[in-house]
Amino acid sequence: MTKQTQPKENHNESLKLYTQKQERSTPKLRRKAKNRNIVKGKAQARRNIGKLLGGRSKRTIQREIALGKVKLLNSDLTYRTEYSADAAQNKRDFNNTTKGPRLKLGANFKLIEFIENKIIKDKYSPVAALAEVRKKGYEVNFCVKTLYNYIDEGLFAKLTNDDLPVKM
Repeated sequence: MTKQTQPKENHNESLKLYTQKQERSTPKLRRKAKNRNIVKGKAQARRNIGKLLGGRSKRTIQREIALGKVKLLNSDLTYRTEYSADAAQNKRDFNNTTKGPRLKLGANFKLIEFIENKIIKDKYSPVAALAEVRKKGYEVNFCVKTLYNYIDEGLFAKLTNDDLPVKM
């Protein structure tokens, strides 16, 4: 029996083809992570992480890391700083609560008190209370629906949905 051996060149080519097929079947991010040394330095690591995450800039990664830094207590009562994705998301969600339009009531406390008194003490509906407000000469730039929304959201100190005669 004669042993068939492939020349080295053919073997290397077939190996190259096999690895190319294998690379195509693996996800893009995993393939990039295998091919690159991620931890060369902080700046280089952030750039590489940015590339892995779809071309994000180094500064985006820095902001994300800064937003998610938390102090954790070790068992020997020393502290360590780590990144927490949950903490970053919670901070981002909290910061997003301040977005949106300003209240149409503003800081007009006399108007707020007048509306509360008309609805709670005099048993006016929000529609009638708003009409009375306009009669008295207060500057009002919102409609009845907005007033109902403010009551629903709890923006009045004393006034709740329970104080309304009939909720529409």
